[in-house]
Amino acid sequence: MYICLYLDALVLSILQTKCAYHIARSLLKKLRKPDDAICEFFLPRDMPKFCCGCFSCIRNGIEACPHSNKMQPILNGMYEADLMIFTTPVYVMRTSGSMKAFLDHCFAL
Repeated sequence: MYICLYLDALVLSILQTKCAYHIARSLLKKLRKPDDAICEFFLPRDMPKFCCGCFSCIRNGIEACPHSNKMQPILNGMYEADLMIFTTPVYVMRTSGSMKAFLDHCFAL
């Protein structure tokens, strides 16, 4: 089975102490080779803003988002990654507010 020779992984997680984060790390440990890069972002630390619904990103590009200074490093990691892992605790059968806010910011992609 072919996985990939070089793995740039992006892990977007809510908390380092939660079960989903440790499952993602275990998966990466199995797939990873010594020279592979792993880039991690944590919500809400790295993206604390909620989408304000201004549609600037739709009309004028993602750079026009009022929160693009926080989103750009995460988006760059996403564009360069061969594998993306999103981990979030589940609250009442839904994703966490921080992950929902991040996904709302990805609407214009």
